[in-house]
Amino acid sequence: PRPNAPIGIAKGLYPGRGVWVHDPNATDWNGPGDGHWWESSHTAQAAVDRMMGRAIQELGGQTTNAAAWDRLFKHFNKTHGRGDTGYKAGEKILIKVNFVGCIRIWDSRPVTKIEDYNLRSLDYMNTSPQVINALLHQLVDEVGVKQADITVGDPLCYFPNEYYNLCHDKFPDVRYLEYLGEFGR
Repeated sequence: PRPNAPIGIAKGLYPGRGVWVHDPNATDWNGPGDGHWWESSHTAQAAVDRMMGRAIQELGGQTTNAAAWDRLFKHFNKTHGRGDTGYKAGEKILIKVNFVGCIRIWDSRPVTKIEDYNLRSLDYMNTSPQVINALLHQLVDEVGVKQADITVGDPLCYFPNEYYNLCHDKFPDVRYLEYLGEFGR
């Protein structure tokens, strides 16, 4: 490939747009030896929620979360032959997160007890539970999606207890997807 030559066709409401948000108050983790980056004591959910809102607004080109989501859903539906319509109650949403630090598909160890779902690598960078919760908050509280209509996870990986507990406590009716489908997942 040629340097700086895009590959593929840019898509989306603003083709090729990516957004980046930063808030230094989102975490205070100092690295190994200071607990773990994903713990609630080191990640401020309110800051992550604000960052998610800013990202959705930038992606949707709107000044409110609800208007941005409506615009994103309308664009998606229009480009998929469903007309100029936003989200409709009862539609299902699947969120594929990145849990590469929890890949299970090649793991032959048996899963027989809930402790088998504990994180094996405590500081591997996966999608954080706070980011998952921020996105679920947006969908449930801003868009009005019923929790039971949302599935989140990674089908090749396990959904570790440490993340599952933080997400399930706030959003108990969401479906949590993972490779084996054990222990409420």
